[in-house]
Amino acid sequence: MRYYKDPIDDIGPPLYYASLLGLESVVGSMMEEDATDSALLETVNAQGGTCNNALQAACLKGHERVVQMLLDRGANANTQGGRFGNTLQAAYLNGSEIVVEMLLDRGAVINAQGGEYPNALRAAYSKGHERVVQMLLDRGANVNTQGERFGNALQAAYTNTNTQGERFGNALQAACSMGHERVVQMLLDRGADINAQDGEYNALHDACLKGHERVVQMLLDRGANVNTQGGRFGNALQAACSNGHEMVVQMLLERGADVTTLREELTSQQFILNR
Repeated sequence: MRYYKDPIDDIGPPLYYASLLGLESVVGSMMEEDATDSALLETVNAQGGTCNNALQAACLKGHERVVQMLLDRGANANTQGGRFGNTLQAAYLNGSEIVVEMLLDRGAVINAQGGEYPNALRAAYSKGHERVVQMLLDRGANVNTQGERFGNALQAAYTNTNTQGERFGNALQAACSMGHERVVQMLLDRGADINAQDGEYNALHDACLKGHERVVQMLLDRGANVNTQGGRFGNALQAACSNGHEMVVQMLLERGADVTTLREELTSQQFILNR
């Protein structure tokens, strides 16, 4: 038999895997084995595994009863670490409103950052979980929180509408790029900056690039600047042309998009010239 001397970093404790699988009876038995409060807290909050701890694992899978059991036994709703950064982000990705509400009721920090997404709002945003996004906004999610992968909350269904970051300039960009119409509406209603540009594109550029016609219409109706320059494609019209989104191109032209800004390689497309 072959043995490995080096430890495997991502192996979690038994409670972690029981929680990940939603094995309620097993989780209960494991916690009952620890007679003292200190031992129980150590078991419940033990770290290890991709999700870092048992509570984050249960939140990721949406195992509501297991989450409740862990919280009742002293699981820390704000422990940082693991792939998703914290329990709220893991819960947002699953989209379980009940789990999100449990965590918030136990004091989970709504604007906490870290993990795969800059914050919880961004995580919910990225998956298009509208009701979770609404819950976060109603609970005071910061629309200006800074982040990593998506730039801000609005981008990834995150906590704030104007947060700046890397991949997307802000939360609104993320929602527009993914075509989440209802989430875009929520963010705009909460004061998201429609023309913010701190990533490769702005919200209108992202929506045009992906051909999300209704999102483009929404942005234009709200006053998005049709001729803003920047990013790989230069402006919204070039972004729409690059992927052949004829309806979006027509919308932009009707709103005054400047055809003279088109790059030479795009001007040969007849659906632009024959508008």
